[in-house]
Amino acid sequence: MLPNNKSAKTIRAKGLSVTYVGAGRIVPAVSGLNFEIKEGELACFLGTTGCGKSTILNVIGGFIQPTKGDIFVGADPIRGPSSERGCVFQQSSLFSWKTVRGNVEFGLKMKGMNRGKRGEIADQYIRLVGLAGFEKNYPNELSGGMQQRVELARALANEPSIILMDEPFGSLDAQTRSMMQELLLSIWQRFGKTIVFVTHDVDEAIFLADRIFVLTARPATLKQEVAVSLPRPRTYEITTSEKYIEIKRRVLTLIREETLKVLGAPETATRDN
Repeated sequence: MLPNNKSAKTIRAKGLSVTYVGAGRIVPAVSGLNFEIKEGELACFLGTTGCGKSTILNVIGGFIQPTKGDIFVGADPIRGPSSERGCVFQQSSLFSWKTVRGNVEFGLKMKGMNRGKRGEIADQYIRLVGLAGFEKNYPNELSGGMQQRVELARALANEPSIILMDEPFGSLDAQTRSMMQELLLSIWQRFGKTIVFVTHDVDEAIFLADRIFVLTARPATLKQEVAVSLPRPRTYEITTSEKYIEIKRRVLTLIREETLKVLGAPETATRDN
């Protein structure tokens, strides 16, 4: 049996602001953002490229401290990274010199778990993401989609309450991307973890999320919260339903308004994607 999910808690941001200072410039990335993500929810932050999405995820992960405002998990302020918050990024962060099994069990090794136990747990999650038989392969022997499955298995093996995902499928081809989205939903439905997912793809956000936090152009603040009232479990047949198209039309309108602001601005360069 795979280990049970640990107790998750609500993620809350109050007046969250982040400003970057450097190279003679002051760049406000996030401004006065308020949100709440419930335990076990799959929430998406959606916005134009460079609006501050990744900054928000890094604040939740504890990699960046807010310039102003507060961010909590339950009653506890986020002061830094924690094993309770697993991360999956767009660019592979796998260790090239380690096998698939070695990558997945790395966090368990750092916790001091013995080799036999961590190998057993790693293999369980490798099977879960459909990579049985590839345990001894190295990352450069895998496709992009397979590498992302290893990333997901590695995050899950550490049993986090919360999984943070920063455009993890953005570099994949359309077919592989859709398969990874369905895999993610099946894992989420099985374990009930809280997932915070960053994307600029409207269809991806609607297909995955319980709620979408549509962000304004930089500096990011909440433009509108959109509840995705589509039944679960979801398959790609739902993307042609009347309700799906209605939600997509609404979200596209919101995103278009912010994209036009960006295109009309004299400067669009940003440190955040």
